[in-house]
Order: sequence, then structure tokens, then C-alpha cells
Amino acid sequence: MIALVMLISASAFAKTPHPVKVLSKSKDVVYFKVDCTMVGASMIVYDETGTMIYSAVVTGKKTIVDFYAEPSGSYTIHLKKDGADEVIEYNKLSVSHAELASHDHISVIQL
Repeated sequence: MIALVMLISASAFAKTPHPVKVLSKSKDVVYFKVDCTMVGASMIVYDETGTMIYSAVVTGKKTIVDFYAEPSGSYTIHLKKDGADEVIEYNKLSVSHAELASHDHISVIQL
């Protein structure tokens, strides 16, 4: 009986899975997947000053956001749909490649 009560109370405090899972944050790329409930979400990328640098709609379950041409710094990717607001934080530490490409260039690949 005690084991059953412990099991019920442990399941009550278990975290529900997030609808967004980051698969990789390497080589200036953030690669993530979303569950079906987040397909169609708005995706907005902000730089560390809070300036929006990119926006799109999530059209598939897997997405790549490429920060190669962006300067070093902190970025946030907001995914919003039906009251859900998931945030992915990314800190680009590599040498800035902004001088090699336009400053407002960001590549997104949705798979």
C-alpha cells in the first residue's frame, strides 16, 4: 500500500515532456525537433539586445537555425503556438563571421 501511494505521488510530480527538443547546438547551428502540437508555431529569433532578427512559421517537425553569418553573442529562439511559449537559448562563442556575409542573414532549414 505504501509503495502504491509513493508511486502515485511520484507520478503527480513528474514533469510533462516538452514539445520542443534540442538535438544539437554545435558549429553555429541549432538543430531541434518539435512534436505535432508545435507544427505551425511562430518562430522568432532575437539577438542579445532583444532585436528580432528572423521570423517564420514552423512547417515541419525538424528545424535547423544557422547562425554562421551572425556575430558572436547570445540569441533566443521563441516558438509560440496556442498559448505555449518554448524558448531555446544559444550562445555563439565562435569568431564572428558577420564581416563575411550580410549582417541580416540567417539560414533556416525545415525538414
